[in-house]
Amino acid sequence: MHLRKLEEAGYVAVKKQFRGRRPQTTCQLTKKGREAWIAYIARMEEFLKPKAAE
Repeated sequence: MHLRKLEEAGYVAVKKQFRGRRPQTTCQLTKKGREAWIAYIARMEEFLKPKAAE
C-alpha cells in the first residue's frame, strides 16, 4: 500500500516480473523522488540543529 502511494506520487518506479516461478519486485527512486528525499533530509537537519542560546 505505501509503495503504491509513492509510485502514484511519482517518487518511485516499480517493476514487477517473475524470475523462474517467483515474483520479483524492484523499486527505484525517480528524479522527483530523489529531489523530495534530499529536501526532506535538509528539513530534518535544520529541525535537529541545536538552537543557539539566547
